[in-house]
Amino acid sequence: GGYVTAVVRGDVAAVKAAIDAAPDAILVIDPATLDYIDVNEAAAQLTALPRARMLASGITGVFQDEEARRHLREVYAKVIAQSPQPDIETRPLRRPDGSERMVEATRRAVRVDDRWIIVSVNRDITQRLAAQAQLELLLAAVDAAPDAIAVVDPDTFQYVHVNDAVCRLHGLPLQEVMKRGMLGMFPQFTPQLLRQRYDDLIAMAPQAVSEERVVRRPDGSTILTEAVRRAARVGDRWLVISVARDITQRKA
Repeated sequence: GGYVTAVVRGDVAAVKAAIDAAPDAILVIDPATLDYIDVNEAAAQLTALPRARMLASGITGVFQDEEARRHLREVYAKVIAQSPQPDIETRPLRRPDGSERMVEATRRAVRVDDRWIIVSVNRDITQRLAAQAQLELLLAAVDAAPDAIAVVDPDTFQYVHVNDAVCRLHGLPLQEVMKRGMLGMFPQFTPQLLRQRYDDLIAMAPQAVSEERVVRRPDGSTILTEAVRRAARVGDRWLVISVARDITQRKA
């Protein structure tokens, strides 16, 4: 980054400005003494320690566990050995109040005035990992659902995700379902017709539409399904969620 270039050039003012303005926690470390040469306010917020205390106590004051300090010494030796290549690590950070944050640390060693220093950029990814875990839990629940659940990209007509019940309903393996997409799975639909259907769903969101649909399987058999579809805005794009169940016996 720019702060590393400035360190190499000896531009102390530029280094200080870059560190203080950065949203990520930046720490400049003397690997020989384990002292902090400088830390920014974001680092103080991440560790829940006053900036002055971090500078006064160094790594020994922040990481009171000897095992953690030993690990950092090993990491710093590795970063120096592989300089200028950075080292990226995801690790837990325990704070004085007992709370724990997950941190993605990117460290790089630079040579300044005949000594090595370590520049460590730390990003709090606790919320990202929690959201990822929640998403994985949701996907696990979707995959275990008895109804066939499919998430479709209305711009490409491709599946974003389908659960196991979709594969069982159509009598096809997952890879084949994902490869075919909506147009391959339902040849009765033209691109123009699907586009109109999805545009209508998006216009009426979050209202859902229910319809009965015939599914023709590779073995020639047919299944009557009841499908409920709705459009949902996820981030910066629209997705179409379809939940279908086999009603063949009910209608027999």
